[in-house]
Amino acid sequence: MKPITIAEKNNRRVATLLTLAEVVAVVYPVIILGKYFEFPAVLRQPAAYGLTLFRQHQDQIVPAYYVFMVSGLLFIPLSYACAALLKPGVSPGLQQALIGTGLATAIFQAIGFSRWVFVIQFLAEQYARQPAQRPAIELLYETLNRFAGMTIGEHLGFLAMGTWTILLAVLLLRSGVVNRWFALLGVPIGVGLFISVLEHFGGPSAELYATINFMANTAWSIWLLLVGGRLLIGRPAIQTVDSGLTALNRVSL
Repeated sequence: MKPITIAEKNNRRVATLLTLAEVVAVVYPVIILGKYFEFPAVLRQPAAYGLTLFRQHQDQIVPAYYVFMVSGLLFIPLSYACAALLKPGVSPGLQQALIGTGLATAIFQAIGFSRWVFVIQFLAEQYARQPAQRPAIELLYETLNRFAGMTIGEHLGFLAMGTWTILLAVLLLRSGVVNRWFALLGVPIGVGLFISVLEHFGGPSAELYATINFMANTAWSIWLLLVGGRLLIGRPAIQTVDSGLTALNRVSL
């Protein structure tokens, strides 16, 4: 097992900081929006209710959604950092797949979240100022939420995020940076994100899938935070899969 180089230490620090930033950028908006915007239940409420509530608390809601947008964009540097750090024992194709799905996740989520910052804010203002136009504004609000929000931000976003999570789990497993059981925790989390998109088709099971989504996202945040901590304090990346599996006997996370 070769010693950790200065470059690898720096890579570990960058990856850890990015994972921490990602988790904070996800958890903080959830807290703020839950307090001021009845998130996530408000996403399934009628337009009149959502627009009125948005207008009342937009000073808190808009910054929170901007942070949410940043959380999506952070998938880009985070994917590159993880791919660079977990090179040993991993094929280039797997690294490229992680980066590709990270880019897709970033694009889908940024589009979904940014609508609240730039478009919904405008619609809420017009809704308050132009009562005669409210039916048309409500239609625009519902359409935008279903397209930019549900279709792109949530459905495609969670499919890409679930794939990214499973790929990261495989990268962690093959690089030998963390214990096998800990790396494999990412697989059921990714599958949970896959399953949760069935909520978007409606039906009697929609609430069940919404619950699965909440549980998967919560588990994802905790797992990613622990991954970041393990990358910072963990043992050096092992050069091959076999040596990585041998190292599983060591005491680690």
